[in-house]
Amino acid sequence: MKELTKLSKLSDRRETQLRGKLVTIDDIRGDGLNDLDLLAQDFQHMSLVVKSVQRNYRRLLKQNRRLQVLLLKSMDRCYCWPGNRCDRCQEILEVLGNPSLCDYVELTEE
Repeated sequence: MKELTKLSKLSDRRETQLRGKLVTIDDIRGDGLNDLDLLAQDFQHMSLVVKSVQRNYRRLLKQNRRLQVLLLKSMDRCYCWPGNRCDRCQEILEVLGNPSLCDYVELTEE
């Protein structure tokens, strides 16, 4: 009888441990799915942000191109000619040829 009681307690303990492990595994899997859902939401948000940045960048490039065309047309209408540019046209050429000068021109005009 004692041996049966020992076996019964041992098998109860194993069953309890097994059930506990199964609950823990289910909890871990549930947490994993929740984490994946949150990650998917983060990716969707990042995708929206990237699309917005792309749209804004396209607009900026379009505006930049318009300004370049405007500056080049103003040079075409000037009295000077290639090889003998006036100071204003020379400055336009320098700014168009070297984007880092744009920062310098803004600072000196203030």
